[in-house]
Amino acid sequence: MNLNPSQEITYSAAGSSNLLFVYGTLRKSIGHPSYTYLSHYSDFVHYGWFPGHLYVVNNYPGAIFDPNSQNKIFGEIYQCPAIEKLLRRLDHYEECSEKFPKPHEYIRRQLPINLTQNQVTAWVYLYNYPTEKLRLIESGDYPLYLSKTSRTV
Repeated sequence: MNLNPSQEITYSAAGSSNLLFVYGTLRKSIGHPSYTYLSHYSDFVHYGWFPGHLYVVNNYPGAIFDPNSQNKIFGEIYQCPAIEKLLRRLDHYEECSEKFPKPHEYIRRQLPINLTQNQVTAWVYLYNYPTEKLRLIESGDYPLYLSKTSRTV
């Protein structure tokens, strides 16, 4: 499924977006096993980005939203008809469900995601710990970073 720039985005009954933006290990090209779950419960819509900073945390990235940043974090947008079910599962994967102690390493937020000609609102998992000691991924593109550093997930 590709998003036409004039296509209207649907929302869940709760009024929240049924779109999910992924920038790290859940991107298709990474090949992480959790992508299989994502792909069963959602459809790829488009590539997008949001302003901020992307860091190497361990063998995965962490994104910080910064609306004033010139840096872009690139990723994929998925439309999820059963968004609540998918988010519950991903909250566990990102260790930000009620089962994990606070403060959580990641928090889930709705953000404006930029497309080629318009903007949509999507759920995003953002890094929630200090970043001073982390390495910045200057390209903002996790798969590109992995390909240039010969790292794997």
